[in-house]
Amino acid sequence: GESMENALRACCKGIKIGKILIHREGDNGQQ
Repeated sequence: GESMENALRACCKGIKIGKILIHREGDNGQQ
C-alpha cells in the first residue's frame, strides 16, 4: 500500500511540473 501511495504522489508531482512547463512553453510561443 505504501509503495502505491508513493508512486501516485510521484505521478501527481510529475503531472503538476509537466503542466507548468507546458504553460511556460505556450506563453513563450505566443509572445
